[in-house]
Amino acid sequence: MNSCTIHKGQIIDLNYGQAVSITNQAVGTSSVGYFFGLGGNKSSVLLKEAKDDLIRNRPLQPNEKYVNQSLNISTTYILFYTRAKFTITADVISNGNNQSSEKEPLIEKSNN
Repeated sequence: MNSCTIHKGQIIDLNYGQAVSITNQAVGTSSVGYFFGLGGNKSSVLLKEAKDDLIRNRPLQPNEKYVNQSLNISTTYILFYTRAKFTITADVISNGNNQSSEKEPLIEKSNN
């Protein structure tokens, strides 16, 4: 039995205003299966379900926001069965009053 998986990804928003700790990352997923092309939801519904799952898994506290959001789509084909999975990730940062007015770069330039 053979199978094939195709992965696609897209960065929705890229905001490098503040470094983000890896522990402050939110993830939401949604998936659907099709047999002979029948069943499941539209892509827009899967996207909304993944977003809702992200918010459920990591709700925002006061003065927090989601940044650096990305969408990854994987589609697996096994004979007459197809499975689509949407994964949304986002960094969670605090936008409280303790930030300086100037933004520091996340990536420093090396002097090679």
